[in-house]
Amino acid sequence: MRRLLRFLLITTFILFVVRLGSNSFDPDLGWHLQFGQSFWQNHIFPFTDLATWSHYGQIWINHEWGGDLLLWPIYHHFGYFALLVATSLPIIVGFLFVHWSFRKKITTSALLASFFSLWSVEYIIIPRLAMVTPLFLAVLLASLERARSAWVCLTIPLTMYAWSLLHGSWALGFIVIGIYLTGRFAANLNRDDRLPFWKKEAAEWRPLIYMFIGGGLAALVILINPYGSALYREIWQYFNQNSFKNFIDEWRPSYTFPIYWQSLVLVGISLPAFALTAIRRQLTITHTFLYLAFLIAGLQAKRNMMLLAIISAPLLSTAGTTVWGKIRKKIPDIAQSMFVRKTIFFFGTSAAILAILFNLLEIQTGDIWKNTALLNHFNMPVGAIQFLAREPSGPIFNYFSWGGYLDWNLPQDKIFIDGRGTVTWRWNQNQTLLEKYWQLVYDPKGLTELNKGPTRYILLPATLTDVSVPENDYLNRWLFPPGKWPYYYQFTETKLEKELDNSPRWKKIYSDGMANIWEKII
Repeated sequence: MRRLLRFLLITTFILFVVRLGSNSFDPDLGWHLQFGQSFWQNHIFPFTDLATWSHYGQIWINHEWGGDLLLWPIYHHFGYFALLVATSLPIIVGFLFVHWSFRKKITTSALLASFFSLWSVEYIIIPRLAMVTPLFLAVLLASLERARSAWVCLTIPLTMYAWSLLHGSWALGFIVIGIYLTGRFAANLNRDDRLPFWKKEAAEWRPLIYMFIGGGLAALVILINPYGSALYREIWQYFNQNSFKNFIDEWRPSYTFPIYWQSLVLVGISLPAFALTAIRRQLTITHTFLYLAFLIAGLQAKRNMMLLAIISAPLLSTAGTTVWGKIRKKIPDIAQSMFVRKTIFFFGTSAAILAILFNLLEIQTGDIWKNTALLNHFNMPVGAIQFLAREPSGPIFNYFSWGGYLDWNLPQDKIFIDGRGTVTWRWNQNQTLLEKYWQLVYDPKGLTELNKGPTRYILLPATLTDVSVPENDYLNRWLFPPGKWPYYYQFTETKLEKELDNSPRWKKIYSDGMANIWEKII
């Protein structure tokens, strides 16, 4: 019965991740595929930007270059669904592997804890390269947990290098290594077991040396990339630059609008689980530092809640096993009875089968670029792009969130900005390109500046409020009633739109309720 239930739970877990990915869309997918396509078809590594007129010909550092080189052949030869599966597998394997890292086994409680943790951050699950983070983080944690052998000096740099080829989140690996070094150092000072609550670790200095050497070798091998040390500078700016976090929802704190209540449930349940396991001395000082660091990171940015979910899964499993053990001791006859076991098995398997059927029916297998309904759901300007494809080509000043979509669908046209220009691309020494974009949209002199440039078309959404609150989202409607949304969600019309409507040099040539297009009258 246990084996069958685990099989059903694993199947449900896999289909759940694939379903979420198939019903979501990454606006940056277009430029990711474009990068890989350019390399494989032209056999030239794209060191400079060729898609925007604001940054054309300038060097740009793609911290996901290796992943992009994989995405294109997968999509080109096997289709979008294969690409979806390829980005889903690291999540699935990562969440399961992290249990083996800490508990050395994957139990039914581990599967349930993983499913709950993943459900709490389902809004983050999008088919993009950031989804490799759970896998590499789990592998790194397994190496650090077993740092008593010199092999860790090899596994750490290999893991970190493979991670650095695919996605910029590899910087997280060095933070985790630092946490383990700090935790193990504190454990070595606690030789007399004076600190309460924490599980005692062996007072050994050798693992510290192995981890330090492994981290140092990782820092060196990561330099083997097309950009050299510039890759470090690129990643550092993501930590050092904060202005972009004011414009992008996933980088805003988890307690700001719109609040995803499932992640708050994760925090509310993982905190007692953390306290219980600490009191029972089932956590080391290192594990405590790790959980608290990911908790703070998750509260600081919504996208970081995935990190808290990863580390909370084995924590919840451990606490759940402890609580269930106490229940069985208090009511042994009921807990051990065959009737209770069969009842739990019946309802558990029934629920799993229903979940499998639901996820199977909801999985979308078609090409995302042809899925008009899904693209419209994510506010992509499908009709506007089809209209522009029939018009003579020309430079476009575009809405920021649509940049990657335009890259793929209008490769012959140059746009103003896409996701690559979020942090490190600059308009001048004092302004990033993203800051300039917002100035042009909201400053009364924005149109005057655009008139001086090469812009021929201006493509903006009918409303800049790209986050809508569903009718059944009672939490956000209670916390943020209409009229009390944060300032960056209250705009329905910008100063740029007013200027365009009043300018004799610009004419609105398209409008469909989703997007508006203005053309410069030459």
